[in-house]
Amino acid sequence: MRTWILALGLVACTTARGPEDPDWYDSGSDQDVVEPVAWDPAPYAFPAAGAAGLRDLRHGMLGCYSQESNGDCDGSFVSQDDRIRIFWGEDGRSDDESCYLERSALLPAELDVMVTVRPQFYMKARNCEYRIGMDGAEPVYEEASDKYYASFFVEDATGGMLVFADQRISHFDAGDTLRMKVRSIGRAYDMDAVYAYDVQQVNRDARGVAFVTLDPDQTLGPDQRGQVVRATGAVITDPDDFGTFTVQSEGGAPVNVQLSLEMNRRGVAFPIGTTLQVTGPVLYSFSSHTIVITQVGQIEVQ
Repeated sequence: MRTWILALGLVACTTARGPEDPDWYDSGSDQDVVEPVAWDPAPYAFPAAGAAGLRDLRHGMLGCYSQESNGDCDGSFVSQDDRIRIFWGEDGRSDDESCYLERSALLPAELDVMVTVRPQFYMKARNCEYRIGMDGAEPVYEEASDKYYASFFVEDATGGMLVFADQRISHFDAGDTLRMKVRSIGRAYDMDAVYAYDVQQVNRDARGVAFVTLDPDQTLGPDQRGQVVRATGAVITDPDDFGTFTVQSEGGAPVNVQLSLEMNRRGVAFPIGTTLQVTGPVLYSFSSHTIVITQVGQIEVQ
């Protein structure tokens, strides 16, 4: 009974709440997204001395790029007639005939690698064709386009490579190291990539992402593919439909920069004449080399 009387007394002491001030709404103010990336120009300590790295794996199966001078390349490379080559290990897929697949004793391979860009880069790749029927005694093939919405780059002390991925949720970020079991790598139209992999271990915020600074008169080429580079220059073009624009260094060297699909949707853009410092891995696609940007922390306005 006492509890009931106390509760009644509290109700009696409560003041009814009136209407809210109609001017409570505030449109707020714009805030710049930071998305910092930690950088470290020191080379990676992996792979260990005598162990194979990304470049060794690539050279062992795919050969060198045209005009590449890194490592033991002697100017030879996979023939341009071999537009697509995809390698799997003995435990990989078995439909070799339908998708350019080739077996390799070098796969699977376990590597320690640095994630050099957030897994958020959209790629549409033509890297396979499937048999759809027969024309008399001859098989009929149709080329397929695969879409990857969360591709990223990895690198070690020997070089870097694009990784096709569509995980949507980023389980790791730039600056994390991975123990990666590479199950498939390939080359499609002179662009190398990891096609299938397992992540066996993630080390968060291992160290800063390593980079190489371009000279003022240096532009991008085969030696930089997959590698993180830093370039400084003034914006000289508006972005195209793919978010690609060009900066030009003080030495007159043009460098192409490509923003990710997400950054384009957010409206990230820089007026012509703005001097930028951009840092990111180099993609080779459609006969052009570009620095890939998936977060604003890779760009600094000078």
